[in-house]
Amino acid sequence: MKWLHLSDIHFNPSKDGTDSIYLRNRLLEFLKQKEISVDKIFLTGDFRDASCQDGTDDAAKDIANYISELAEIVGVKKSRDILLVPGNHDLTRNFEHRQETVTENKGEYNPGNGILKDLGTLVESFEFYKKVVAHVVGNDYAENLFENVFKVNPHSFAVTDDINILQLNTELLAGEVIEQGGRKRVLDEGTLAVGTKYVINALSFMEYSKKPTIVLAHRGLDLLNSFERKKLLHIFEDFNICMYLCGHSHDLWCDESYGIPQITVGCIKQQDGVRAGFTIGDYDEISKKIAIEAFSWENDRWGEYSHFCSKGHKMVWDIGDKVVLDEDEYRNKIKIVVNGKVREFHGKVIDMKHSVEQGMMMSTIAGSLIFQIRNNEFTKDIKFNDKFILSQNVWKIIGVDDTAKSTTTVTCEKALRNPSEDDMESGIANKSHIWNEA
Repeated sequence: MKWLHLSDIHFNPSKDGTDSIYLRNRLLEFLKQKEISVDKIFLTGDFRDASCQDGTDDAAKDIANYISELAEIVGVKKSRDILLVPGNHDLTRNFEHRQETVTENKGEYNPGNGILKDLGTLVESFEFYKKVVAHVVGNDYAENLFENVFKVNPHSFAVTDDINILQLNTELLAGEVIEQGGRKRVLDEGTLAVGTKYVINALSFMEYSKKPTIVLAHRGLDLLNSFERKKLLHIFEDFNICMYLCGHSHDLWCDESYGIPQITVGCIKQQDGVRAGFTIGDYDEISKKIAIEAFSWENDRWGEYSHFCSKGHKMVWDIGDKVVLDEDEYRNKIKIVVNGKVREFHGKVIDMKHSVEQGMMMSTIAGSLIFQIRNNEFTKDIKFNDKFILSQNVWKIIGVDDTAKSTTTVTCEKALRNPSEDDMESGIANKSHIWNEA
């Protein structure tokens, strides 16, 4: 699965400067020129600029139109493949009783309990975010989300063919205004909580799939209440969270200090002291690896962000240890003679092709097979030219990928090239009693 991750678009064309408008237009052109195609779009909040922009329906429609342009260019056709979370700019801070509710929660919340008081008020204050969801995904979807789902659990989730996605709302307690030294200021950083019980409930619903999970959030983990962060990290470890994608900081970096990669992307707005940027992510289900490529806006051009990490603009993580192997999936059995001894392996067919090619003198059976084996103590000994029987065919191993932590993937071709050739003459059938057909 491949995705495009953007954050902090702060879309306000009537008041944005020329540089921001130019940056966004060039982003569309850059994606088109590079022929970037993805399966999902991840948007991690701050769709408007609340400091100078009202949360009107027209404002929501404007940002939705831009997102639709992005989606069309990168090949995302279904609105449900656009996954969003809200930012602090997407809520109404002076929503009825919100300030009192936020203050009360911050004073009484316990991560061990994990429940927020008056969740309905906290959810309903995300008026602008609801409008954005309605225009991007659909009004019926937005109504159901806010009227039914969010009032029970403010964090939504998606189970895809390859990976799970937890959409975490880090802004539930954002926007508290306090007076200090005769001046009013917003008290957010280090005081926020998400409700750990809601997080566990959402992750529990996805656990059956046995797939690794990516978290989408507006703020990074370091901006949450320290007790909440500690509890969340324990939960993430228990539920095999493999990556945390966020925005808010208007910069572009990777932080691995919490045990899971946290990728922060820049904004999509030109402003002094910020970095405009985005990432392209790719999860390979066979190798169990995630690759992230970072791109930034410099000198009026989009390009690879060479300072994303010490290795340049791209990082790769093996998340094999985050994948819970489904025993039913790995039900095929094969027996291979490894170093002179018969060894049994459990695995699954990733891809298999059969064909008969007609030549001038004879017909040949052609075929290719990719087979993924659940690792055991003997998989490390599998080597080039080892053979096994599967689907009434003898296969020869021509490639071994053992870079994943929990599985080994072998690429094979058919060992018998002449369909008229007798198995006994080939010298294989006399060994077939030691190879089980899957």
